[in-house]
Amino acid sequence: MAKIHLITGGTGFIGSKLILELLTQTDDEIICIVRKSEEETEKRLFSCLRKAADVYNYDKDILQEAQKRCKAVPGNVEADYCGLKNALHDNISYFWHSAANLRYQKKYQKEIFNANVNGTQNALNLAKSLNVECFYYISTAYVSGKNFGEIKEDYISDSGYNNYYELSKASAEKIIYNTQGINWKILRPSIVIGHSSTFGATAFSGIYAFLKILIKFENNVHAKKPGFLNNEGIKMLVDQKFYLNLVPIDIVVKEAIMIFKSSSPERFFHLVNPTPPQITTLVNATFDVINLKRPLLCTTKEQFTATDEELNKKMDFFNPYLIGNRLFNRKNTKQAIGTQKFWNGESFSNSKLQSYYRWYLNNIVVRFIEYITNKPIN
Repeated sequence: MAKIHLITGGTGFIGSKLILELLTQTDDEIICIVRKSEEETEKRLFSCLRKAADVYNYDKDILQEAQKRCKAVPGNVEADYCGLKNALHDNISYFWHSAANLRYQKKYQKEIFNANVNGTQNALNLAKSLNVECFYYISTAYVSGKNFGEIKEDYISDSGYNNYYELSKASAEKIIYNTQGINWKILRPSIVIGHSSTFGATAFSGIYAFLKILIKFENNVHAKKPGFLNNEGIKMLVDQKFYLNLVPIDIVVKEAIMIFKSSSPERFFHLVNPTPPQITTLVNATFDVINLKRPLLCTTKEQFTATDEELNKKMDFFNPYLIGNRLFNRKNTKQAIGTQKFWNGESFSNSKLQSYYRWYLNNIVVRFIEYITNKPIN
């Protein structure tokens, strides 16, 4: 018998892929809480689903299924009960809380906490009032904060956090831990990138923001000192021997749904790459894809020039992830998904990482330049 899923963040990166995969793998119905805007909620939701279906190369029939089995309701996670107290009369079985504010800077602390901490409390209150079978929270593996070494699938241990995004997600988890009268599971993806086959994505933080900053920095330096970075090179603060956990969006969502379908009694699950690339592989691929001389990787700033300092300051958000090693344990996830395997045992190579970047450059950056200049780029 078909059941009903209630989803926040359905217009976002993980949320839109989650909807498409639930439509593919189940006969269930889906209700999406969509923030009010100038665009009608239903129209906004289906616009995002069409875009995601195209980027991830779904069969066109998926959109017909979406029209049949999906609906949008206007709401806001920052409002009490997401603005939907006594408004939903459907017999809702599952609540997926995927909505999040991805900002991290101190100046946005209030809005980050309103969305990620208060929003989680409001979502939980709504879920409890609906008496759902399970509340699934999309967190992040980086609630590990400044912990290094093996990171277990367990309650977090406070050791400090690198930014306000991490702190907000950890704070949200603690609210869930202390909530009585509801079954819950916490899913912790690492750094989510595009689709493992199409290389496409619908949101561009993480490694895409890293590339964007580098492109802008190179353009600014070139304007003042043409050819400087390719002649003189640049130094970056990077620990060469460690790894950075990147995971494709399709694998994150497939594993999430396998966990949902499982009878696992566990509550914490890492949705991460079991064979992550070395940090140096990612950094080199980022420089290679824009034909920029690879940086000299250092563990101290002792010999940094003013130009080196400028780049590393611009990379302040990324720097904590380029130093130190985090090994995310996947025991609970492996047990839940059983013999199903989404990984071929190979890590990301330089060329494969460049494929993700090239999709972004060709489909997002180039199109944006064409739009603002009104000139096609061949």
